[in-house]
Formats: sequence, C-alpha cells, structure tokens
Amino acid sequence: MLDDLGKLGIKRLACSYEVGDMVWGKVRSNPWWPGQILHDAFALPCVSKTKKEGGLLVAFFGDNSYGWFDPFDLLPFDIGYVEKSKQTNNFEFLNAVKDAEDEARRMAALGLSCWCQGTSNFWTTGVKGFVEVDPTEMLFLLKKLASIPHGSLERSIHFIKIEAFVLTYRKAVFGRSMRRAQAYGSQQIQGRNSIGILISQRQIPSE
Repeated sequence: MLDDLGKLGIKRLACSYEVGDMVWGKVRSNPWWPGQILHDAFALPCVSKTKKEGGLLVAFFGDNSYGWFDPFDLLPFDIGYVEKSKQTNNFEFLNAVKDAEDEARRMAALGLSCWCQGTSNFWTTGVKGFVEVDPTEMLFLLKKLASIPHGSLERSIHFIKIEAFVLTYRKAVFGRSMRRAQAYGSQQIQGRNSIGILISQRQIPSE
C-alpha cells in the first residue's frame, strides 16, 4: 500500500502527461509495453466514442495498436526504462523497445537537426536558452565514455538521449559531408557497439 505522500506524488505525475510524452502501458497479460501519447484527433471515430473522461490516447510501438488509458495506469518511459526494457526476450517486445529508443533519440535531437534553423544557431547567440545544449553535460558524458570500458556502461534512456545530443551536435557543427576521421583527426575505421557508441572494428576476446 502506498502512503498518502506516495499517492500524491503519483497523482501529480499522472496529471503532468502531455501529447508526445513516451510512456509504458499495461494491456491484459502482456508485459508493460512502450508507447506514446497522441492527440485525440488521431483516433478513429469509432474509437473516439469509447473514450472515458480524463483518458489518454496511447499508441504502442511495434504493433501500432492504440487505446485509451487512465493516466494512473501509465508509467513515464524514462523512469521505467531500465526495469521495463528487460521484462522479456520476446522478439516483438524487443523490437518495440528498439522503436521506442529510436523515437527517444529523434525527439532528443530534433532541435538540433531541424534545417529550419540557420547554422549560426548552433553557436553562441547571446540569448539564454536559445539552443538547448548543455556543454558541461556533454563533456561529462565524453569523459565517462573515455574512462569506462564500453561493456561496463549502464544502458539508460538518459544515456541514449545525451548520445543523440552529442552525435547530432557534431553533425550540425561539422556538416554532413565531413567524415568521422576528419572530425576526430583519425584514419581508423569505426563501427558501433550495441548502444551506438563509436568503437574500433576489432574482435573483442570472449571471457
């Protein structure tokens, strides 16, 4: 049982959902599934008629199904990611999680990848908060990557989003035509590990 303070916290959290937020939803015997809150206008007329007061329209990744959910029956995607993403090795579930991760990356990088902004916007503008890039956080991530073996990094949605910021910022600043070797001053062939960080293409001995 939750105490009064815990219930109050959940109530406030549930009331703060907005269109576009990513969440976890539970349907019958299925595991918690990643989804995204959509505007009511995306629902078919026959589905709109089944909406209950206060219900949120959630579209699920993977199978593209959707339905109405009470906000209290949803969990924020970021908060539940570490635990919920490891519920099962079911192929459809893993694909849905991958799609959700891709969407999280896309949303995190959207402000930097939009071509409606001039290239000068990626540099100092003198307007506080004009470009939401935290150089301190980026530097912290890069130092962490440099000091920790890639196999020891904990997979988290926060890490995925910051990774998207870093890679998109690099693309915005250096341009699409610049090769990684030019940007990093290296001629080494690069690949990607399971969480998208650049690593050398070499076989790692198994333990």
